[in-house]
Amino acid sequence: MRTKTIGILSIITLLLSVLWLVLLIWSAIEFGPMTTFSKVLSFVIEMDWKFVLSYVNATLITICTTMLFAGFFTLIKSSFPLWATIGIIFIPVYCAFNVIVYLSQITVVPGLLEMRWAGEYGALADILLMQWVQQWGGSVIAFINLTGYAILGLPSIIYGCIFFRGKGLLRYAGLILALNGLACIIAVIGLVLDNKIMSMGTLIGGVLYIVALILFSLAFVGERDWNFLSS
Repeated sequence: MRTKTIGILSIITLLLSVLWLVLLIWSAIEFGPMTTFSKVLSFVIEMDWKFVLSYVNATLITICTTMLFAGFFTLIKSSFPLWATIGIIFIPVYCAFNVIVYLSQITVVPGLLEMRWAGEYGALADILLMQWVQQWGGSVIAFINLTGYAILGLPSIIYGCIFFRGKGLLRYAGLILALNGLACIIAVIGLVLDNKIMSMGTLIGGVLYIVALILFSLAFVGERDWNFLSS
């Protein structure tokens, strides 16, 4: 049934998101704070299995999140057709932005590293790497990544507010989803203003998203289709 399918999608996205958090913490412990580009570059050059797995996993999270929000859309469109439509139009943009960002880290970046070692194009490769390495906060690709999450933040707030009208766990899941969306939008503002505290919004949003997924999983798995929303 529809709600059970959404619950399964929530569980899959949750497991992938927990793996993302584990790999993030692992890398932070192993490499420490990456505050300079040379430190970031040394991390990227190593490109071990954790690096590759992180970006493959991030791509899968993006795809599963897109599917999950499509499920949310089907669930609320009959009661809130306008808001459901406004929310869903942002999802393909978010998906395209982040899939490009994550896959480029294991396809384009290795090519740039090879160019760097070629000697003749080393200087050009360094310039391109500074703009293409997602781990480097000042890069164009990092900005695209944060913008993708900010775009997802809009439907997160819209759908979160709608689910907040529901009952039980769904109500709390909606609240946390909306807070996650707000945190991701704040992160982009922080990047523009060069505010490190505000820029932490994406990480905070990621943790909030995991909590929301736990609640959505519990709320939807095993439930029958029922009209828990009032227009």
